[in-house]
Amino acid sequence: MKTRLKFSVTLAAELEALERFESFIIDTCGELDIETHVRDNLTKAVRDVCKTIIDVGYAGLDSGSIIVSMVKQSSNVVVTITDFGNPLDPLSKLMSNVGQAIEDLPMGGFGLAFLFRTMQNIKYEVTQAGNRLIFSHPFQRNKTE
Repeated sequence: MKTRLKFSVTLAAELEALERFESFIIDTCGELDIETHVRDNLTKAVRDVCKTIIDVGYAGLDSGSIIVSMVKQSSNVVVTITDFGNPLDPLSKLMSNVGQAIEDLPMGGFGLAFLFRTMQNIKYEVTQAGNRLIFSHPFQRNKTE
């Protein structure tokens, strides 16, 4: 049986959805057999980005949606977060907490410094198909095949 390599979830851009985004990351990392510390880093980064999109990207707009996709590419997990709110380029919004220890960074909101300190190949695009934040994290499988 072939292992599934691409996973995606679309949820309402509401604070109540944050737990479901976290569950998606945890379940997908389990399916891909990704090590615990990578799973934890991905979960925190995705939660922080989604919370910022909800709080800032959709501020003043009717509710919308957020799409989180994960793809295994070689020894990396590539995450794409797509929204349809106001463009919010996190690459231009590095916050003053960049120098803080990772464990002291705030969960959610503008705690995006965690993303920049733990992820690689960070790109942000604004297209007709939505605003897309793309990043990756290297991993090793927990088990041998």
